[in-house]
Amino acid sequence: LLSIFTENKEIFAISLSIILVDFIVETARGFSHVYEYALRGVRDVNVVMVVTFCSCWIFGVGLSYLTGISLGLGLIGCYIGLAADETVRAVISVYRWRKGTWKHNNTISATEY
Repeated sequence: LLSIFTENKEIFAISLSIILVDFIVETARGFSHVYEYALRGVRDVNVVMVVTFCSCWIFGVGLSYLTGISLGLGLIGCYIGLAADETVRAVISVYRWRKGTWKHNNTISATEY
């Protein structure tokens, strides 16, 4: 598909690296979104908000800058930062869901609907 746009071998190499890292990003994003929205559904919104905010700034922005610009990895470094962000959010969300803390903190009664 890429050969439609270019014949440059460097672009093919970079694209392959990005696709491999993007596989991690999208897998982790699937887990993080499912569990984040599940936690939001049971009113565990504050924890999800704080985790998302911190992870996006620390990993999504900070690590992307460090790997992409400071270490000179460019776009691949940015994708590494995004992969770390999504993975951390997924791990924390899955852990929080399985731990079950939200069950005790967020009791929903039938009269609230």
